[in-house]
Amino acid sequence: NTVYVFDKTLYQEAQLRYYIETHMHEALASEEYQLYLQPRMNLHTGHIDGAEALVRWKSPDQGFLSPGEFIPLFEKNRFIVKLDQFMFTSVCGLLRQWLDAGIEPRPLSVNVSQMQFHTPDFVERYIGIKSQYAIPDGLLELEFTESIFFDNVALLSSAVHEFRRAGIKCSIDDFGAGYSSLNVLKALPVSVLKLDGMFFRTAKDDEQANIVIRNIMRMAGELKMATVAEGVETPEQVAFLETTGCDIIQGYVFARPMPAAEFTALLAGEGGHAER
Repeated sequence: NTVYVFDKTLYQEAQLRYYIETHMHEALASEEYQLYLQPRMNLHTGHIDGAEALVRWKSPDQGFLSPGEFIPLFEKNRFIVKLDQFMFTSVCGLLRQWLDAGIEPRPLSVNVSQMQFHTPDFVERYIGIKSQYAIPDGLLELEFTESIFFDNVALLSSAVHEFRRAGIKCSIDDFGAGYSSLNVLKALPVSVLKLDGMFFRTAKDDEQANIVIRNIMRMAGELKMATVAEGVETPEQVAFLETTGCDIIQGYVFARPMPAAEFTALLAGEGGHAER
């Protein structure tokens, strides 16, 4: 006495999930995961200030897969730990490539999933990779989503201190998207505060939001934190952020994510070759 209705969309989604989970390891070995970079612009200088590393999966069977299709699955099955480490290694390799080629390197940030904190050697492994590639201090930044800070502040505080001593900056990503806590800012020596785009998108016409954002920028400055506004899409948003004291913007209004080789060419076009 039950009727099942066939849904083609659900069937296609199930097929894609099956493909992702059965090919994720092979894709890593075959170098199908690609390093993309989204440039950041310094509002004070008008020049590229660095970039955020983003993963793209180019499958020979499926073409480009959206991170929204595979990242949530990887977070559930813990494959995200391997992918995170691959991305961090790729970023270190790119920085070393720039250094060896005489290109003035810019800081690169890498996302860190919550699952990394369940791996016992997380901090030691990342510091070891930095040392392996002989990356100078200040060129690497690890982005932690705001939600991670509420799980185990003591554990995260210890990790942030160790990374800081090793010359790796840490940042709070998507600040303002969830239940932001000032206690987190007080307890952790993070170097960068990244504001979620939804937080300021309507601030220009909302006086209360305007006041909150301006004071967050001021507070971050007094705490010696750089501020990054991500998800910036219009010149009007840029103009507003310039009045708040924001340091760096990231978003489509400046540049979309691009392959690492394209970003390298962009640096060279800005006069990024260091004098030897």
